Amino acid sequence: MGLAFMTLGIIMLVPCIVQFQFFGPISDVCLGVNNMIKSEPEIIQEINSLDIAGNTISALVKGFSTGLAGIVSFSLFGAIIQTTGFKEINLHEMSSICNLMFGGLFCYVINSYCLSTTATNAVNLIQESIVQIKKNLKLEEVMHHKHRINPDYFECIQMSAEYSFEKTVIIVSVTCLVILLQALEKSSLIPMITGMIISGIPLAISSSNSGSAWDNSKKAIEHNFSRYYRRNSKDAIEVQRRMSMNIANVGDNVGDAMKDISGPSITILIKFSA
Repeated sequence: MGLAFMTLGIIMLVPCIVQFQFFGPISDVCLGVNNMIKSEPEIIQEINSLDIAGNTISALVKGFSTGLAGIVSFSLFGAIIQTTGFKEINLHEMSSICNLMFGGLFCYVINSYCLSTTATNAVNLIQESIVQIKKNLKLEEVMHHKHRINPDYFECIQMSAEYSFEKTVIIVSVTCLVILLQALEKSSLIPMITGMIISGIPLAISSSNSGSAWDNSKKAIEHNFSRYYRRNSKDAIEVQRRMSMNIANVGDNVGDAMKDISGPSITILIKFSA
């Protein structure tokens, strides 16, 4: 009964969760549009602050979403136990321990697969951009802004969507196959689902929060250096700025994938497993 009321209470927060989820993408798109039209640095700096706030709010809201997924999974998990009549997980049996560990490690396998797929898709888009540049103009002319080309956006979007859909079908098929094979014996299914829920909830929350922190760190470094430039010589800190920005760019690339792909994917996996 307590779990049912807890689930009902968090479900009542769904409108707030959906509303707060809009703020992050809107501020991010607004920042991108202002960068494209080359707005004033003061305007971009203010929108950067909004983007940082949007990333933080999105990370907090994704924590609520993951908590809701965990509570729903525990509710469904209780229904499975009552239906199958399974009473306990015997840790003295090697099969139970192996299935418990397999369920916990499976979330990390899905997490790494999502990150690697995102990186591969990004590399494909970079290669497609280089092909379009070489196809239209010489690379040296484009780099020196002598000419402007119109990119083929449709080709990039189609290639990215097809690759993402292909990898999504693979990952969903593998997940369904694993769960169906384990469902043949309830003594194997229950420990595996337990491991997936226990390891998946902290992994999803950690991915969302860490990704937002890495994304915000880049904006914080840019903001701090821009203020430091006004009081000091640019040449004195140029090397330090480049090193810091290189590290921040790496964190930003990994953080975007973790907060927007890895964390939500694990949240869906938790619900799907139960």
